[in-house]
Amino acid sequence: MAETGKLIEFTQRIVRTKSLSGGESQVVQAMAEEMERLGYDKVFVDQAGSLIGIVEGQNPGPTLLMDGHCDTVEANPADWQMDPWSGAIVGDRLYGRGSADMKGSLAAMIHAAAAADRKTLRGRVAVSATVSEEVAEGAALAKVIEAVNPDFVVVGEATNLNLN
Repeated sequence: MAETGKLIEFTQRIVRTKSLSGGESQVVQAMAEEMERLGYDKVFVDQAGSLIGIVEGQNPGPTLLMDGHCDTVEANPADWQMDPWSGAIVGDRLYGRGSADMKGSLAAMIHAAAAADRKTLRGRVAVSATVSEEVAEGAALAKVIEAVNPDFVVVGEATNLNLN
């Protein structure tokens, strides 16, 4: 299967994995397994429970951190047209709690970093899946920043395509 198909299947898998704030361990494990499958150089969980994966370039340079939170808020199935934990694809859209906030962008960042050409990459790319953002925005990310010491940070939060 092409990597695009694997990316879609991975995104569906993590959308189907409930990860309410404080209960993210199963989705963190699924993302760690994907990073390992994709050949990340380092994959670890920090003291707060956030996942960090690192792809090392062969040349010295800056560190780029791409971050997204992996927790979601609860979903009342009565408020949804389909099962909020289905990860269903209808037409060209994937449905489910967290698909836009933020599991879809996390899946894309995890696959994008793995696709970096290490021979030409200057520095390293780190991807973090932070925990408990829905209840304590930024607290877990601060711990990731301490561990990674990035020069640049991109947060994949949905912004209606606006730069924030």
